[in-house]
Order: sequence, then C-alpha cells, then structure tokens
Amino acid sequence: MLKIVDYNKYMSNLNVQDLLNNSNPTKEEIADAYYARDIQMKLEFTDQFQWAMNKLSYDPNTYNQTKDTMVRKKINKTIDDYKKNKNSSNINMQEIEDSVKMETTQLFEQRKQKYNSFLYYLNNKKHREFYNSMDINELSYLGY
Repeated sequence: MLKIVDYNKYMSNLNVQDLLNNSNPTKEEIADAYYARDIQMKLEFTDQFQWAMNKLSYDPNTYNQTKDTMVRKKINKTIDDYKKNKNSSNINMQEIEDSVKMETTQLFEQRKQKYNSFLYYLNNKKHREFYNSMDINELSYLGY
C-alpha cells in the first residue's frame, strides 16, 4: 500500500532538521529523527522493527545466512592464498564449517541477547524507546 506523506511537513520536523543540519549528531538526535521519520511517513513499528533486526543481523533467522557468508569467505581466502603462494592446499569443508561454528557461537549468543532485549520494546509498543535504546553505531548502520 502506497503511503501519502506531506514532504514539507516531514522535512520541517525539528528532529529531522536537527539531524540534517548537524555533521556530528548525537545518538539522541539520530534516534529522535528516526522516530519522527516513522511517524511522519506512517511506517508501522512492527515493520521497522523487523527491518532493523534483519539489517543488524540480530534476528535469529539471519544467522544461517551469516554463517554461509563466513564459510564462503574462508573458502575464497584459501583459494586466494593458494593462487598467491602456489603451494599445495586442500579445502576441507568440514574443518571450515567447524571453524566458523566456533567463531559464531559467541557472536550469535550476543546477537540473540540484543534481539531479545529489543523485543521488549516491540512487545510493549515502545516505538520511540526502541530507537533510543540503540547505540550510535547501530543507529548509524541502519542509515537514514
């Protein structure tokens, strides 16, 4: 469904202006601008929550894709090393997968904890607080 947005009203919002006019915005300014954007553009909190959790790779449904990407990177590195050094090398897929599993276990546990902490804001319909609970790196990564 296409949502009609009053662009001038959106752009004149003080939170949006604070963000656009500041080359080094604070976490609070970014969070407030994201919230104002969602309200002005009539974006559903549930949709924005899911989009943010996917982009930040906090949603547990993104973990397998992350693991697959890491396995591919390790395989490509092994191939690149072989091409560079011309020494004999075997690609042991099981070894690579086991290595990635070890590397990601703690990472995914941390992401799961973050995801579960953010679920509080979704379940309690605390849209503004959702953005305010993020750190500046998370907000910046989401992009505006």
